[in-house]
Amino acid sequence: MTTVSPFAPFKAELYRFARRIRRRVSLAVSGEADDTFFDLRNLTTINRLFAEHGEVPLVLEPRHAEESVEDAAWFVLALLAGSKPVRDRFPRAISEGANGDFATWLTTAGADEFRLSPSAVANLREAFDAGYGPRGEKLLDIRFDLCREFPLALTPAHRGRLLDWFLRFGHDTDASLLDLFWHLFAIEETPDRGLVAMYLLQPEWQKEVPHALTIFGWDDFKRWLSNSLNFRCRWFRMASLEPRERPWDELALLVRAEPELRASFPREGDAKAIADWLAKQGRKVADPVWHSKLAEDIAAGLPKQSGINVLSLFRYTSGLQQAALGTVDALNGAGVRTELRDLPIPHKREVRDRRGLTGLERFDTTLIITGLDTPPLQAYHLASLHPQPGTFRIATWWWELEELPAAYQNIAQDVDEIWAPTTFIAKALKSLGKPVQAMLPGVRLPAFETLPKSHFGLSPTKFCFLFVFDMNSRMPRKNPLGLIRAFRLAFRRDEPVELVIKVSPQERFYPEWWAELRAAAREAGVKLIDRSLERGELLALMDAADAYVSLHRSEGFGLTLAESMLLGKPTIATGYSGNLDFMTTSNSYLVNYSRVKIAEEIAPYPRGSVWAEPDVHHAAMLMGWVYEHPAEARVIGERGRSDMKSLLSVEAAGQRMAARLAEIEGGSSQ
Repeated sequence: MTTVSPFAPFKAELYRFARRIRRRVSLAVSGEADDTFFDLRNLTTINRLFAEHGEVPLVLEPRHAEESVEDAAWFVLALLAGSKPVRDRFPRAISEGANGDFATWLTTAGADEFRLSPSAVANLREAFDAGYGPRGEKLLDIRFDLCREFPLALTPAHRGRLLDWFLRFGHDTDASLLDLFWHLFAIEETPDRGLVAMYLLQPEWQKEVPHALTIFGWDDFKRWLSNSLNFRCRWFRMASLEPRERPWDELALLVRAEPELRASFPREGDAKAIADWLAKQGRKVADPVWHSKLAEDIAAGLPKQSGINVLSLFRYTSGLQQAALGTVDALNGAGVRTELRDLPIPHKREVRDRRGLTGLERFDTTLIITGLDTPPLQAYHLASLHPQPGTFRIATWWWELEELPAAYQNIAQDVDEIWAPTTFIAKALKSLGKPVQAMLPGVRLPAFETLPKSHFGLSPTKFCFLFVFDMNSRMPRKNPLGLIRAFRLAFRRDEPVELVIKVSPQERFYPEWWAELRAAAREAGVKLIDRSLERGELLALMDAADAYVSLHRSEGFGLTLAESMLLGKPTIATGYSGNLDFMTTSNSYLVNYSRVKIAEEIAPYPRGSVWAEPDVHHAAMLMGWVYEHPAEARVIGERGRSDMKSLLSVEAAGQRMAARLAEIEGGSSQ
């Protein structure tokens, strides 16, 4: 019979106490004391913080995953914080996402190991798809004050302070505590421990060490940062950089950071010539893999390829986003390399992460695609991007009136050139005093699943006219009320015809306009679709309709008009403004109009400016004709599709832009 010593519990407690003391001493010696190091991989550390703020402690309890998707997500974090074997086995557990090895294991073999119920497994799968990380990432994207207060907020040094701030004041943000923790766990999985993420949010750091995220600048960056913040500790010394750039691009960033090297850099040389040059500059690279990849870059023709940085609203679902994505698609198709930088805005529709959208000014030319209400330097500020000197800057601005208001007359002072998407916009932008290049964009429809009318609550037996618009584009300009009047003039209520208007965003943003629209639609028997649709579903709606109609008062371009024509739909629109660059009387139906002055201020459109007042009687006649002559209308629709495929092809747009970039690189400013 084994006798248990009465001192065993005391010895066990003493052993645990000794381990805690050893850990604290180790942290203090290495510079990772509690005031400079918040350990995400320690449940005790996390729960000590939670206790200070009255939060429920984080525990590794599998049954919690059954309760909700959010509880399942907390279970995931508790598992990673509390189990070193799991962390060691899955070092990229969070950052690999829903299709990663960890998520797969946890919902299969791991589920058996932890005896997770089917409902818990279902919650875990949803948790990995719930978008917690991007919402946490967005907190610092748009809160410049936090980046100033906690310059190392995403690193072990300041994340404890960031979490403490969030637990005190975070209720005023769009992110939840879970969002922030999920993002921090993903950052912790990188060998740089969050230094790269913070560099991308700190324009001042980018200014001081422009090539920091290269093999040449990483150590320089850490030395500068250590001296600037008077900061030294073990995790910081050990932080390493994963390659972000190809070797040729690292060289380009080095030369941009140190312009004195430009004259001697062997741009036309081979890998050996560059290796010799680096050695002569005291920048010798010992890694043979790097040199091998450099040789691949040179063989692939990277030194001879044009490149451009593109700054725009890549994550915000809007016409600007589609314009930016279409531009990048066209440039890449023409063999022009792109470095993308997202311009974040505080809107809940934006929940995607910034992966692939954190580029710096790697190339000598930058294209800025924004609205006129965002001056170039403000765009850099909002994107947390330092504008590198010596960069040729191009702006693509979308505008919807014949003239620019006086408030915008100085907006071009920080750009070298303007690319105007249409001749209508080009005429308005000429007043800015900078070279204006006509640059008709390309439009490509992504693959989407076709859906029947019934999916959208539409009648399969009725002829459907569709109009799509966004309240952010200003309802008076889009003129759905005029369209509703034209529809009622064209058709009796007993005819098998319906008008459908898809509108966003939510009603709370423009309550008065929404009230007007709802009242008019209700009185006229017009169907409103006001729920959010993904891009593919929206295109399926446009494809399900029989015809598209817009009685806009002015358009800079008219993206939905171009898309409807690419779908082969008979398209009716006001015969005025930017859409005339691709709509003609032979490929569409153009509505007569009168030029009128805007009667009241509708920001950003000043009172007294000119736009069109479409003729609702002519519009009604055209709608009636399309309905009564479906075969002839289909011929016009197919002609429109054919014209769009050539005129607005992404390939043609890419060639237009590539040709102009070649001129810029050759020194032509006109």
